[in-house]
Amino acid sequence: MPPINVLITPANITSVNYGDTLVLSAEAIGVTDDIKINWIVEGTGFTTRVSDNGKECYITSTADGSATVTVQLVDSDGEVITDAEGNSISDKVTVSS
Repeated sequence: MPPINVLITPANITSVNYGDTLVLSAEAIGVTDDIKINWIVEGTGFTTRVSDNGKECYITSTADGSATVTVQLVDSDGEVITDAEGNSISDKVTVSS
């Protein structure tokens, strides 16, 4: 079984113009169907919406600000999946407007 991982794409966009929406996608690698993607957005200047399947996060700039967007994998009980060292399996990007 390949190692479990999750990646956000596009990872190279760091700025969103006022009123524009950035669509971030998460790809879970090496997971079973019971593993879900959890999005966490911390910061100001953005509104967010997650797609029904949990694989996309729509981030719309509403004011000047900055936000860190983190995606992590959780099990069917909502517990964060960790690697052998106890670190959450996650990825993050920071965007500004």
